[in-house]
Amino acid sequence: MEDNKKYTLEYHLKCLASQDQDYEVLYSIWDLNKRNLTNGLNLISMSFPHYSVHDISHSMTIIDNIQCFLGEDRIKRLSASDTFLILMAGLTHDIGMILMYNIVETEWEKENFKAVLEKFAGNADPVIARAASLLIRIHHKETEQDLKNFKWALEVKNAVIIITAEIFRSKHAKQSADYLLTNGTFKQLANNFHAEQLPKRFVDLLSNIAFLHGESFGEVMTRLYYEANGYRGDYIHPRFIAYMIRLGDLLDFDNNRFNAYSKVMLKAIPEQSKAHEQKHLSVKHMLISPNAIEAELDCPNEEVYRISRNWFDWLEEEVSNQSREWTNIAPGDLGGLPPIISKGSIKILYNGIQCNPDLLNLRFSMSQEKIFSILKGGGIYKEPGFVFIREIVQNAFDASKMQLWNDIQSGSYDLDVDSIKFPNDIDAFIYKRYPVELQIKWKDEQKKVLRFECIDYGTGISEASLLRMTNFVGDSHNNDLNYQTTYRDMRYFLKPTAVFGIGMQSIFFVAPTFEVETYYYYVGETSKRIIFRSAADGQYSSIVKENIGRKRGTTIKVDIPKEKFAELFGSSFSFDILETTDVFKGDGDSLYLAKIDKFVRDTFSSVESSYFKYSTPNMDRGFENYKVNEEKDKYYDDKDDYRYSFNYQDNILVFTIYERMYGSKFEFWFNDRLKTYELSQRLLLRDVLVSNAKFNFYKTAYLGFEWNLCSQSTDKVVDLSRDNLTYSGRKWITKTLLSDLLPEFLKLIEPVFIEELAKDKKNLLTQYFNYVLSRFAYELCVNQCVSKLSEYKLPAVMASYNGFAITADCLLTADSLLWVTGFKTDGANIIQE
Repeated sequence: MEDNKKYTLEYHLKCLASQDQDYEVLYSIWDLNKRNLTNGLNLISMSFPHYSVHDISHSMTIIDNIQCFLGEDRIKRLSASDTFLILMAGLTHDIGMILMYNIVETEWEKENFKAVLEKFAGNADPVIARAASLLIRIHHKETEQDLKNFKWALEVKNAVIIITAEIFRSKHAKQSADYLLTNGTFKQLANNFHAEQLPKRFVDLLSNIAFLHGESFGEVMTRLYYEANGYRGDYIHPRFIAYMIRLGDLLDFDNNRFNAYSKVMLKAIPEQSKAHEQKHLSVKHMLISPNAIEAELDCPNEEVYRISRNWFDWLEEEVSNQSREWTNIAPGDLGGLPPIISKGSIKILYNGIQCNPDLLNLRFSMSQEKIFSILKGGGIYKEPGFVFIREIVQNAFDASKMQLWNDIQSGSYDLDVDSIKFPNDIDAFIYKRYPVELQIKWKDEQKKVLRFECIDYGTGISEASLLRMTNFVGDSHNNDLNYQTTYRDMRYFLKPTAVFGIGMQSIFFVAPTFEVETYYYYVGETSKRIIFRSAADGQYSSIVKENIGRKRGTTIKVDIPKEKFAELFGSSFSFDILETTDVFKGDGDSLYLAKIDKFVRDTFSSVESSYFKYSTPNMDRGFENYKVNEEKDKYYDDKDDYRYSFNYQDNILVFTIYERMYGSKFEFWFNDRLKTYELSQRLLLRDVLVSNAKFNFYKTAYLGFEWNLCSQSTDKVVDLSRDNLTYSGRKWITKTLLSDLLPEFLKLIEPVFIEELAKDKKNLLTQYFNYVLSRFAYELCVNQCVSKLSEYKLPAVMASYNGFAITADCLLTADSLLWVTGFKTDGANIIQE
């Protein structure tokens, strides 16, 4: 060997050929293919001018990388057949990128090609999208305005190159395999790879290796043998050859991978190609040796950071897999170490700073279960302009209650945790320390953009939650052992409705981006400002600043331009809004603001066990809402499973029952009139109105109620919009209300109703009569109730006997009744019109 001459795989094969004439043919075949295929490989840039260089220099760089990893000692131990096949595989693995006309033509003639173009027209990369759109317009002859001169021909050429490259990018590994085995035209051009003197299985193996360089690690292990007979008595190691090509390919990340002359062949370079070029230019250090693999990159922006991180994650995964299976891959006498990347050997910097890579790859996605539910329901939200408000406020309530529980558990308050069963077992001042505020204000003096800010002092969003909420929207904490342990014993009225993610996703129905400031107070966490972007447009979310100096909790900021109000909030207005809104006041008020204010008040007026404050440009419509019963000793009955009390509201006796079987609060009262009219009957889920829940039961005709479901076990009664009951939810509501709860509640309140009736018959007698009618509807015993109604006369138009007015007890104890509607009666069984 000449002094200072690098000992390469090619030189090793030449040496073996000089020592044993049987191997001369291998070196000759390699040399002939290298000369011939170089001509084809150097034409790849014609079809892929905007891609990293894939000519002969790429093949030789892969071989160089393999040589650097193996080192001279191990190269010398390789058999002639292994050496030959490594060289040939490096040369042929990308020949599928040599695009012959007939191959491209076949692809463009396919019946589904229009659908392929339409898919590319929706690509997140604007250059690719414009190219596909132009070709579609040409096909539909919709480009008269573009055909003023013959420049259109260049535009079409440009578009064809871009789209063809995109189509064959993912096909090139298979295309390479086909060229080696079945494509007669290419095999003729390649002189059949000069392989006539080789076993056919050698070419078959090269075809497999070409195909597998784009497949999973496990696929290589499955499809290729560890060892086989080589040429003229030596041995080959198919897996080893394939994995060396994969490793050498991944290690081709040095600078100058792009040809500046090729790039000017196109009108515009796709954004993804620009980012990949920047990835290579960002390399500051690289080392490939038998003992180590190292790299350092300093990326100028988020996109370059992401693709660099993805590339080296791929490399690290490949190296880890090869190291684990090395004894099933490498020749037994190879010696040395498997490929190794030590901890900290790969450094990906972002503008000189090494940060948590996961936090620069936040992106919303959705679990299959949630997607199925959406498709089944036909859509999530019908009124996105209002729904996103409800969702972000509900998330704030959830975070606040979780933090409250954390503080109770940690001993921040002098409370006996075991004694907490119902909401008012926690002192009112404690709830008030976890406020939620919704602020609506004009962002600019011209009042063209309305900003919504929701502020809470709850848990904040941890880095782990950021990853979960963006990567697995709608997924629960079921697999989070720490979460399950922490909140396992959390009281039903504090448990969150859902995890962060599905609610925040609703913001993308009204805005393409929104801002979040958050601080999760925990070791290793920092306060952050994050810009979330919708994945529907192929965009990522990103942390724009850390250590922003905010306190624990979260602030969400959403901007909505005025011109979108009609689309998002609807163009119809109720009479009370039209009557009370003065659009000429000059303070930025509008019918839309009034509609938003009404929605907020209607939605959050029943919030309990939380402090809620609403600020709006019209200060008269802002409000604070804080409801919690502080008078625990005034409960009439207090058991382990329920607690109930009563109070008077405008002379109406109102009963409040907390029950733990279903985790709900039921507040109800009885009609104070004899004339039937529709009483308020509302269903709430976690203090928020289920707007489309309707109750039309004869058994509830005499009472009004508000039923607030506060437990995770009842969250599934509504669809994802939370506006509508699901089919199974309606069935559950009907059974639970009519069969399980109301009959028991009616029996439960009887003693207190009788006591209160004795104190104030004048105001309560009509209400008591409607209470008894409710018992009657449920076929509950009314014998003890009847005597209380002996002095309560019913109007003759309502009930009479032989023309005389009767008391309510007579009505309830009559053997038979004649029920007449739409006519008058003289009380003597004579019906008159």
